Amino acid sequence: MTDLVAVQEAAPVLDADAAAVDLIEQLVAWDRVAAWVESQRLDTMRRFQAARTDADTKMCADMQAALATKTPSQRAAVLRMRANLAAEAGKFAAEEVALALNISPTAAHKQLTLANDLHTVHRDLGEALQLGQVSGFVASMVATATRRLPEQARRLLDEAVTADAVEQPAGKAIAAARARVAEGR
Repeated sequence: MTDLVAVQEAAPVLDADAAAVDLIEQLVAWDRVAAWVESQRLDTMRRFQAARTDADTKMCADMQAALATKTPSQRAAVLRMRANLAAEAGKFAAEEVALALNISPTAAHKQLTLANDLHTVHRDLGEALQLGQVSGFVASMVATATRRLPEQARRLLDEAVTADAVEQPAGKAIAAARARVAEGR
């Protein structure tokens, strides 16, 4: 990565028009890299949330194994605690992400929601982000535009909204996603 930056910074300017074209090509390449980085970041968040949920669930199982050596009142207390923990497994992943990234819990929650959407509901859109065909902003806005629909309907829209997002400028792609949601297609 540093070699790429060094080459770009040290490139001699022989022809101003050629340099301008080269700089635009570099800008497009950096934009694709940024989209790929965003897809990796979101997927890491999603995997963290899954790992946190698994760890919490395992703790519940470990509590169950310890019940045999407890008195009846201790068993009742452990069962209550286990039920509460099982119901909230992974619940605080967004807060942990917020602390790690120095962002608000609300922002972390929104990003985790997007990460999960791109993995389960909008797989085509997630792939387009990974390939650098759409920006993180466009992926977020398109996924958000479809969120009021049931999950199955959102899955059915994925290919169409992704095609719009890849082929159109950001504003038009977002408007197209909103229009598709309003039409119910």
